[in-house]
Amino acid sequence: MIAPERKEALYELRSGAQEHLLARLKKQSRRFRKRLKKRHRIFPAKAVHDSRVAARRLLSVLELLEPFMRGECVRKARRLLKSHLDRFDKLRDAQVHLHALETLVQNLPSARVFQRYLYRREKRLARKAITKLKRLKTGKLTHAIDDCVHSTVSLRKEAMQQRANVILLRAIGKAFSRANQLREHIVPSQAQTIHRTRIAFKRFRYMLESLAKCLPAVNEQFLEALRHYQTMMGDVQDAETLLCAFRKFQEKKGLGGLQDLQAELERRRQWLIQIYLDAAGQMADFWPEPQIRSKQK
Repeated sequence: MIAPERKEALYELRSGAQEHLLARLKKQSRRFRKRLKKRHRIFPAKAVHDSRVAARRLLSVLELLEPFMRGECVRKARRLLKSHLDRFDKLRDAQVHLHALETLVQNLPSARVFQRYLYRREKRLARKAITKLKRLKTGKLTHAIDDCVHSTVSLRKEAMQQRANVILLRAIGKAFSRANQLREHIVPSQAQTIHRTRIAFKRFRYMLESLAKCLPAVNEQFLEALRHYQTMMGDVQDAETLLCAFRKFQEKKGLGGLQDLQAELERRRQWLIQIYLDAAGQMADFWPEPQIRSKQK
């Protein structure tokens, strides 16, 4: 968290923030393509996670730079990156579910039949993912990113850089406002409301990470607090999708029984929801809106 005496510094961007983002866009694009090329044969859980994170980081930089670029090239790059994310949603879920079951099967032997089902599903999805990766053409994304870079309006004069910084801070504030509004409308009995909040908060977090070197008050401790807060919501979503997968498994296999496993999955989901709800108000400390508004007036 930001110490009270340093909160004002949170809304101050160093000069050259736009150039920093542009360099980061090029670097993240190269890193993303490099990681994809290495995953054609083996695509383990970490590789899926890393490629998705890399795509989201690229999206956050594009969103920050969008006011300085031609809209059509940003839309094209965003569409290609989101398509990549969609390709591996099911595989990522299966891998997360298997990880969660590793501890459950030790106390609930009945969970092994579900675990075997998930192993087969994960292998099938992994084979499909490898095929998709082999067919994936990174050239379109490369050209789209290059178009974005070339279309960027460079603001090098000090006065223009200050104006650019205002635009960037406003984008961060807007992303935070969206996440905070969704948090205020969370319904504890509806896990999807936490998931929507998580998606919005993730966008805000990646924006801050992209500009961390230009924000004097954003240190590693603050970034770790952002990651921890997001993880609490992610744990809820993982528990929710695991429970949904189990119910589909029961329907598909026509299995009765396994009530002990279902009860444990429901208990675990509710426990994780409560952990997040107890800490949900911490979000307001990440980017206090009244201060940023007064700063921009």
